[in-house]
Amino acid sequence: MPAWATRSRSASERALTGDELHLLRWGLGGVLALWSAWGVFFFELEGALLLPFITVAVLAVLFRPELPERVPAWAWRLVVPGLVGFVAIDLMRGGDPLAALVRLNLLLIAVRAVGSRRRREDLQLVLLCLFLVVAAGVLTVALGFVLHVVVFAGLSLAYLLTITLGAAAEPETADATGWRRIPWRRLWVRVRESVDWRVVVAGCGLYLLLVVGATTLFIAMPRFQLENSLGFLQLKNKRSLTGFSEVVKLGDVTEIAQDTATALRVELSGAVHAPGSPYWRMLALDEYRDGTFRASRGMLQFDRRIPETRTFVGEGRAAPDAPVWTFYFEAGISRFVPLPGEFSLLRLREARALVVNRRAGTLALREEPQAMFAYRLESVDEAVEPRDPPLAGEAWRRAGATDAVFPRTLLGVPEGAANAAALDAVLAEITGGERLPAAEFRRRAVEWLGRKHAYSLSSRVVAGTEDVLVRWMRGTGPGHCELFAGSFVLLARRAGFPARLVVGFRGGAWNGFEQYYMVRNSDAHAWCEILGEDGRWLRADPTPASRASLATEAVAPGREAAGDRSWAARVDALRMLWYRRIVNFDRGTQEEMTAVLREEASRQGQRLVAAIDRVGRAVRDWLLSPWGIGRLAVWAGVGAALAAVAWLVWRWRLRWMPRLRPGAKRDPIRREAGRWLRRFAQTEGNEEGDAVVRELQRLRYGPVEGRAGAPQVFMRARRAWRRRPRGR
Repeated sequence: MPAWATRSRSASERALTGDELHLLRWGLGGVLALWSAWGVFFFELEGALLLPFITVAVLAVLFRPELPERVPAWAWRLVVPGLVGFVAIDLMRGGDPLAALVRLNLLLIAVRAVGSRRRREDLQLVLLCLFLVVAAGVLTVALGFVLHVVVFAGLSLAYLLTITLGAAAEPETADATGWRRIPWRRLWVRVRESVDWRVVVAGCGLYLLLVVGATTLFIAMPRFQLENSLGFLQLKNKRSLTGFSEVVKLGDVTEIAQDTATALRVELSGAVHAPGSPYWRMLALDEYRDGTFRASRGMLQFDRRIPETRTFVGEGRAAPDAPVWTFYFEAGISRFVPLPGEFSLLRLREARALVVNRRAGTLALREEPQAMFAYRLESVDEAVEPRDPPLAGEAWRRAGATDAVFPRTLLGVPEGAANAAALDAVLAEITGGERLPAAEFRRRAVEWLGRKHAYSLSSRVVAGTEDVLVRWMRGTGPGHCELFAGSFVLLARRAGFPARLVVGFRGGAWNGFEQYYMVRNSDAHAWCEILGEDGRWLRADPTPASRASLATEAVAPGREAAGDRSWAARVDALRMLWYRRIVNFDRGTQEEMTAVLREEASRQGQRLVAAIDRVGRAVRDWLLSPWGIGRLAVWAGVGAALAAVAWLVWRWRLRWMPRLRPGAKRDPIRREAGRWLRRFAQTEGNEEGDAVVRELQRLRYGPVEGRAGAPQVFMRARRAWRRRPRGR
């Protein structure tokens, strides 16, 4: 028997050589670099303008691997100084270090992908791509990150495998760069011949099973309250911004507005647009004296302490279709809870002791939170004006109590003839001596203050003996929101309208990455409330910078807020994502997700059953329809044609299958030859049979190049089998 007849099938197919492994590693590195870099484009990160140049460079090197060797050595030495200069110019031009870091990472990936790579450079390329993928997926918080990271992980594993195998295999060529001249088409054929695709498919299946299993475990594992179980992590935070306490001096709120840190995050459920310029009301201050507004003792007497609870019923009406507002309030801002309007129910993430004051319309915690505090409001109505029925009448205004006692503090103005004369002179310009309704007085007073003064964070007050607010009104210098709001309060009170100062936040930016409101300390604001004739408090915002200064209600939810897509918003979305998707993924969220998945599975099952039923009905109707001679002839012809095609495909399978699967380990010619050899092993030998067996052994064990004329061999084997002796 020839020597080739004793060789096994696996020995006839060579594994990838060292040169081929190096070239495969080169190609996988380029593909990994392109996949990671293009995540910048798909997820709208900074640096998209660099992508065309990076793509052209990497593709050129992938198809012409010898190009990096043609670059002079001095050019490679200039890469590092060039990158340093690029980063310096980028920082001076844009000033955003995170965006500059992403662009630098893109350039580093391009340099590593097109340059000569040893094992160390290959590992550096993996780490650079990993950083970019994390930035693209986490900073944008895009749903496509799931697909992006799954593909990236698969490419990285294949790349690391070729790095490991290539380190153990030495190149066969003497020239270190000779492997780069191997054609890609030949490499692909060799990979198809050498790789067991069943193992590849099994590995991919196990990888996807691992991803699904990890996701399922995260969703299904039992939950616990992080803040209750790990109490030692609740770091004490004694920082309290005095602008959001019961005492506000002129300039306190403006001092808070100098800070750009995020103070409040608010998300709305359902497919609704965020309001354009909401007011986040926190405190109402009634007493004024010497440039300071405070909550008087008389008003604080209406504070009602509520023991620890998870729910609090508001005064608003319940609306089933209304969106749910979820608040994430940072620690160190205030113990007073920001409220956008009336609500029907407040839900707390953990039980808290509350302090509610219905007369002031405020809600506060007993103690200032030491960590991010989360709560939820249902059926919020921003348009409802708070009411105070005891103040609707006129009797309390004519009472003999002093101005220092609530509710007479709502009419208190600075003492002294000079202050009274200055306020009366301003009122004469505003009202012209008329007795105006509260809404009309509000409009005229706001217009007068806007004409007289400009808005500025730095104020200028004229000298004099009057109160500081009176002196500022008498001059023409600019002022901040507290000066505008305080002046309006004094003018309204002097005109006979109860008024109070309100502090909190106004506006904010809509984060388009995680879909929530970002309210920063720089949005700290002061405005006013003036009591109408029906006992309702009308909002008045006399600051010229206000977008809704004359409105009696917040912007309707039909108006979409401008989205903030800056890098600061991306970074802030990280904290929100961690708290909302990881830390705040409690048992309630788990049960809600399980219910949604169960409902979706039931709906898809019903659709599948309905589709099968429709197909069954269609087949039944088709079978029950009348069968004439013409219809029988047509379908008989179709059946005969299909049978003929199937017979021809099977008859000539040994001609087309090797072309479809060249070099496959389950070679159809070798399998067919083995089947015939097993048949002839059970028969008595003769001259014709022995000749056929030798041909079959050549096809079964011989090299691929020596199996020409295989169909003719199998035809001779079929004839010999029919004429075989019947003795055995």
